[in-house]
Amino acid sequence: VVAFASLGSVVAAGSLGLPEIMAAQALPLFGWVPRWGALIDAPGLIAAVLALAVHAQRVVRARTVASLSEPWHGDATGPVLLGHRMFETLDLLASASLLAVLFLGGSHLPGIGDAGAVVTIIKLALALAGIVVVRNLLPTLTPGVAVRLCWTVLVPLAATGAVVAWLLR
Repeated sequence: VVAFASLGSVVAAGSLGLPEIMAAQALPLFGWVPRWGALIDAPGLIAAVLALAVHAQRVVRARTVASLSEPWHGDATGPVLLGHRMFETLDLLASASLLAVLFLGGSHLPGIGDAGAVVTIIKLALALAGIVVVRNLLPTLTPGVAVRLCWTVLVPLAATGAVVAWLLR
């Protein structure tokens, strides 16, 4: 879903390369308003955040809830629990990095241009906070409900975003 949701940013940039996508997002949409994927492809951003939040919810449950095949996961302590938490953190950081670059313009700020790594880290923190807040607001979803949500809501929402981005390019 995230790859499909990012299609709007790719279409608007006319390239699959991240530098080209960030350069296209640095151009103005109108006035000083940038062509960030969040503005051009808002439905795609919503679909991506929801999909990443559902994924993060599944990662947390899969790594910390006991199962018949691996009953020790639910009682994970010490290095095992640390390993699960590190995986969850890296997964969330990777997800937030995708959102920061594909939808928030990477290191670009309107009126300033390329503002450097600090701006990218701030955008990454905002994306991370958005994913975690949505993950915590969603009820616990079973895998079947998560797949149904993906196909009936998120994929059509991402497709709508891609069409809107294509029309605005």
